[in-house]
Amino acid sequence: MFGGLVVIVCCLTVFGVRRADAAWQALPKMVAPDGEGADQFGFSVAVDGNYAIVGAPFDDSGVFLDSGSAYIFKSYGTNWAVLEKLTSVSPSHYFGYSVSISGNYAIVGAPVSDSACIFRRVSTATWVPQIAFTGTPGSFGYSVSISGDYAIVGAVNDDEEGENAGAAYIYESNDITWFQKAKLMASDATPEDYFGCSVSICGNYALVGAYGDDTEAGSAYVFRRAFRIIPPDTIVWFWAEQTKLEAPGRAAQDSFGYSVSTDGSYAVIGAPGDDVKGTSSGSAYVFKRDGFIWQYQTKLTASDGEPNDVFGCAVSVSGDNICIGARYGNSRIKDSGTAYVFKRDGSNWVEQPKLLQSEGGAGNFFGNSVSIDGFNIMVGAPRKGEWAGPATGAAFPFGRLCPTADLSGNCFVDFTDFAMFVDQWLEGEE
Repeated sequence: MFGGLVVIVCCLTVFGVRRADAAWQALPKMVAPDGEGADQFGFSVAVDGNYAIVGAPFDDSGVFLDSGSAYIFKSYGTNWAVLEKLTSVSPSHYFGYSVSISGNYAIVGAPVSDSACIFRRVSTATWVPQIAFTGTPGSFGYSVSISGDYAIVGAVNDDEEGENAGAAYIYESNDITWFQKAKLMASDATPEDYFGCSVSICGNYALVGAYGDDTEAGSAYVFRRAFRIIPPDTIVWFWAEQTKLEAPGRAAQDSFGYSVSTDGSYAVIGAPGDDVKGTSSGSAYVFKRDGFIWQYQTKLTASDGEPNDVFGCAVSVSGDNICIGARYGNSRIKDSGTAYVFKRDGSNWVEQPKLLQSEGGAGNFFGNSVSIDGFNIMVGAPRKGEWAGPATGAAFPFGRLCPTADLSGNCFVDFTDFAMFVDQWLEGEE
């Protein structure tokens, strides 16, 4: 018996392969079961573990034209199945323009209605509205992000600090409801900054883009959750601006901050207007957190970048991987769209084989939205034509299939899997 176990250990040691080093595999596309032409399903996407949410902001199924909707999907192996269609709790416009998902919560923005709604998962297939936020006119809900017990909503046209200076709101959950904890504005806000055009939150850090800053050179701001003690022993938590991020060698019209993403350790900021490989070919910048300091690490561009690709129109980071969209990329046919993955190798980020839609078409806008989480990537193609008509939209998932011998779910065959195998084997012997 023990000799056999030694052989198993050797096999796991020698042949165990972390699938994070394998190519991303295209999975069956996702569509709305009741989709119609011009819905633009896939305009926004987000994925967290086995759940994903896809926005269709121009869906007409609500009270008004372009009332919008969003769909919750769950992964079953290599297939993503729709579980539920989410609609606004009140009459809305462009509901689904922005979406985010984390654990048992999902948030959907409707900027024309200046609202955002949080849904909570109460069973495997049931998500119910928990609370709806409304903001003063200013495109509240233009961008959203949720992580654990915190959510952030961008109001890109907020005028408190000047016309279209912008703002963002942070909310916190107590498991029963959500409370506003802060209204964020740039310390050096000026009109037409469009602060809040993009937002991302993770743990104690929030990242807000302001692509209009300084003649659209753009910038991004990091906020950190901190506390102070009010004597004798009252602890007060608050969100404070920590630093302002700018692109090295920034230039007008770069639109740095048009898209942002952070996982708490890295910040990725898209600059789709950068002319590095021709007019608006686009780029993205990576910053790494070292303690309380965010240090510029590298600039990412597409190896096959061309003018007007707008690489960086959408970005997402998760651990050692970054996904970047270029909605006008020409990977299949003109303006079909492209998405790229970069993998961290030490302090370098190495471009991987690019992601291709299985059904490329001109003007699909594949890469208009992207989201990455662990072993899943979602890429939206909101202008893709389907049986229901032009611009019905679709979303394309990509995954890294784990080895059959992976029992722990970390997509790596190691001694944890061996121990689980032994436990199962011994139970079978009883």
